[in-house]
Amino acid sequence: MSVERNYKKTYENEQQQISIELKGEAAQETFSQERSNQLLERCFAQKESYLNLPEDVSWVRTIFHDYHERFLQVDVQSETQKVGVTYVNNDLIFYQCKEVLGKSKKDLKVVYQVQYSKNNQVQFTLSDSDGQIVEYPFYKNSLSLIQESMKEIRNLKRAYPVTLEEDGKALCEIYQLFYQELPDFSLEETKIKMQAMLSVLVECNISLGEKYAFSHLSPNGLPISNDLDVLLSNLKPLGQVERQEEPFLLAKEPQERIQIAGEIFHQNFASATNPLEMLETMSRVIYESRYDLLGARVPSILARNAHCSVEDVEQSIQYVKQIREKSAK
Repeated sequence: MSVERNYKKTYENEQQQISIELKGEAAQETFSQERSNQLLERCFAQKESYLNLPEDVSWVRTIFHDYHERFLQVDVQSETQKVGVTYVNNDLIFYQCKEVLGKSKKDLKVVYQVQYSKNNQVQFTLSDSDGQIVEYPFYKNSLSLIQESMKEIRNLKRAYPVTLEEDGKALCEIYQLFYQELPDFSLEETKIKMQAMLSVLVECNISLGEKYAFSHLSPNGLPISNDLDVLLSNLKPLGQVERQEEPFLLAKEPQERIQIAGEIFHQNFASATNPLEMLETMSRVIYESRYDLLGARVPSILARNAHCSVEDVEQSIQYVKQIREKSAK
């Protein structure tokens, strides 16, 4: 049995506002209003920018993946831009963007406007704040504006729900093997746990590939992979992951090493006041040793560079030794 559900939410950050209106039907047995509200809050209340409209639509559709979408409208407004998109039965029927670009020769603001309707007619207009049309040749970036608008319309037509691809599935499997739980991508803590875990597992020759190399430190000193951060951000609207019907199956040897690393970590630090903080510390120590902790510099130097105690460095060294010894058996 399906039930009709309507949502209308507005969120704001310091510079922008987004309004979301959704009408559709959902199976009563799978629908969870609490889950949907929670994911909307986590995804949009703290979002830094709402001006990526295809991503906004994709995130809404991911959160309401169990919906039969009848109507969806998303409007975004900032000081210089106003954009809106409307779908009926998943089809894009209307898109409009109005943006203040700069000044004309008359020292008036130039306003760029594009409008798309379902019959595939697209209208472009450049005007000043007096409403006078500005000739396209006058505005040097007019061609690139039109090209960007057509690309935006194409992307809006393809704004599908987020799904777990190969790297995402591998990430879920590694996380589950290490932490003995499935990830909730909507939580900021999950980002930290993922970054710290994979940074530490580099010492065990486990990674998602060179693309996800840890290249710099975050403001709090945690080693960060930019591409991993992007992947985790993209997966955020999935929320709590359930067991996968078609998981990414790691080979037996790396599976065992990840499990060993997780088991030893929990055995050694489960009783600590903040186990995740200890994992972050080990991540910094391993990063400073450039992924060869057992052959690295003296503990006092590593402690100074990783902003931790010598005892923390020695615990990290002992942790890596335990993993290697147990993996070799």
